Amino acid sequence: MKKTITTLLSLATLGTLLSAPLIANAGELRIGDRDYSISFYDHSDKAYEVFYRRHHHDDWEYYGSYDSRYRAEKIAFNLRRQGYRTYIERH
Repeated sequence: MKKTITTLLSLATLGTLLSAPLIANAGELRIGDRDYSISFYDHSDKAYEVFYRRHHHDDWEYYGSYDSRYRAEKIAFNLRRQGYRTYIERH
């Protein structure tokens, strides 16, 4: 009887461990000289720059810097509606 109880407890423990979700501490892979994971980097810096030009032979002109990709895309979309070609660069 002891062996049966011990076996059942072992199986219940094993089943509980196997059914528990495994938590991965995965984050975005960022390559560069800035250490995002330990917060040595000032996150208030503008990370996306928008450039524009009218024709393909013109030089790219700087329009502005934005802290989110969404905001930069929105600005670029508005510029494209006005007839400009746009380029977004992340730094």
